[in-house]
Amino acid sequence: MRGHGRRTRFDGRDLLSRWKGKKVLFVGDSISLNQWESLVCMLHAAAPASRTSYSRGNPVSTVTFQVRAVPCMFQLRFGVSH
Repeated sequence: MRGHGRRTRFDGRDLLSRWKGKKVLFVGDSISLNQWESLVCMLHAAAPASRTSYSRGNPVSTVTFQVRAVPCMFQLRFGVSH
């Protein structure tokens, strides 16, 4: 039966390494903002020693992760649509 198999755990370091050099943009309302904040928290928990920067703008806020163990720079952006 589908859906009864083992689920893999979220691996934030793997996500950071596969998406190195990429930018992700969440556009939407408060639900999208919650998803964006959750992903930022999970990535920070996966790489707590990473160098992060946060830029709050209107309409786009950006979090950038720079991880030493994974040669990458990854940006998450959230933009509010009106």
